[in-house]
Amino acid sequence: MKIQFGIGRRCTTPQEPISLAGYFNKRVWDHVLDDLEVRAVVFKDGDKLSAILHFDIISINYKLYGAVREALTKAGLTQFDESNLLVAATHTHMGPPREASAPGVTTPGQPEIAKIVANRMVEAGVKAFENMSE
Repeated sequence: MKIQFGIGRRCTTPQEPISLAGYFNKRVWDHVLDDLEVRAVVFKDGDKLSAILHFDIISINYKLYGAVREALTKAGLTQFDESNLLVAATHTHMGPPREASAPGVTTPGQPEIAKIVANRMVEAGVKAFENMSE
């Protein structure tokens, strides 16, 4: 049996300036040098599907992990369970916090980062699945 794999990525850079993660004081970015991304690698061995999802974000918590699992399910990618899904972060302080309610974040109307990142992750995962090859 051959193992298939595919890769995909999507931009997660917010469209409007928001507070950056990991600072005690509010710090809003004023320009973008490099886009933030989510990258996905999907592996298929027979009927088993596994994935590594890598985000440019400060960290992963249970809320973000739950949003990822929920977004995968909504996209019809139900083959992943906790034993074959790895979600990781780069721990960048040049990106948004995981949640609009993070300490020091007071930007009005800041989007729910977990949902945005989770949806981009699904797009990257779907692209990886579409790009499967041996």
